[in-house]
Amino acid sequence: MEITNEQQYINGVNHAYILAQHQPTLLKQLLESKTQNDYFIGLQDGQRMYEQNRSKSRLQQLNKIKGNKAKDKDQER
Repeated sequence: MEITNEQQYINGVNHAYILAQHQPTLLKQLLESKTQNDYFIGLQDGQRMYEQNRSKSRLQQLNKIKGNKAKDKDQER
């Protein structure tokens, strides 16, 4: 679907990101709606963006932990 009102879309993305951080159950309830306007599309995309960023952050933390463990093993030998 094409975005016609860019400001509504941006507001939807920003609001979804905040809701995903602080009120994820409320966001899920909102996204169950069948509405397809620019704001709602922004909500969907904002939730996806939050989930992707959260996954990246967790992966970076795991890699950092793995790196620290590898350094510790090298020091023991």
